[in-house]
Amino acid sequence: MTLILLLCMGITLLILITGLIVMIKGGKANEKWSNKLMTLRVAAQAVCIGLVALIFLFGRH
Repeated sequence: MTLILLLCMGITLLILITGLIVMIKGGKANEKWSNKLMTLRVAAQAVCIGLVALIFLFGRH
């Protein structure tokens, strides 16, 4: 489960960095991808938060 969580966080970080690079470059790429990448990042963060919640809910304490 920890590996899946780390993978999810890595994907979120990759999307964030990609969005920042696209935003810094600007132009048509920014217009086309900025909002899509932001939406994808928020969805990835929601999945990560859901996984953390499941780990706390079903994990051994």
